[in-house]
Amino acid sequence: KDKTLKHVKKALIDCEVQLVLVDNFQNLPERRGKRGVQMLGARYCELIDASHALWVYLGTQLARKARDSDDQLIKRIPFQAELPYFGIGTKEDRSAYRKLIENLDDWLPLAEESCLREPKMPGMFSIATDGILDRMVKLLDWSWRATVARGSERMTKQDLCEGFAKLFGKSQANPFDDGFTTRRLHGAGEPYEVIGLPRMVAA
Repeated sequence: KDKTLKHVKKALIDCEVQLVLVDNFQNLPERRGKRGVQMLGARYCELIDASHALWVYLGTQLARKARDSDDQLIKRIPFQAELPYFGIGTKEDRSAYRKLIENLDDWLPLAEESCLREPKMPGMFSIATDGILDRMVKLLDWSWRATVARGSERMTKQDLCEGFAKLFGKSQANPFDDGFTTRRLHGAGEPYEVIGLPRMVAA
């Protein structure tokens, strides 16, 4: 392991690495005991010191435990930022969200503007993806394929309906279906199911 670490340090310098992104940083405390996390934290400190790169660690709230496992690692990761999911709760949020999906519309490999620019689409699209950008991209990827399959250059609400069914299954309540009752998909067995914590019961 020490030999591997030495080679990695050398590669960081020889390749003139300027940016390192470490994804799923929360996996450290999930898969290892406290001592194991501390050891990995120390290794990261060595790699940071051996390079001239900017290191960015990406993860959930649990990733903070990995960072906080070592005092030296805390010093080397001094800045923290939280990127929330895209929402439509305020006027400003709705404006930003509309701009986002318009940009996604421009990204589509289709000759014509899609239904994403229709007035009610931000609300339906928000429900369908729960503001998760990865889901937005996957939904559109399935949907534009449906558009092309029917020989069109304009993606419609029906294409989004088909794309959503491909992504989550036809048995799911579909926000793009005309019979859908507007609500968040947080129910049991739905894509964004919220698991409630068990209530404390007095002995």
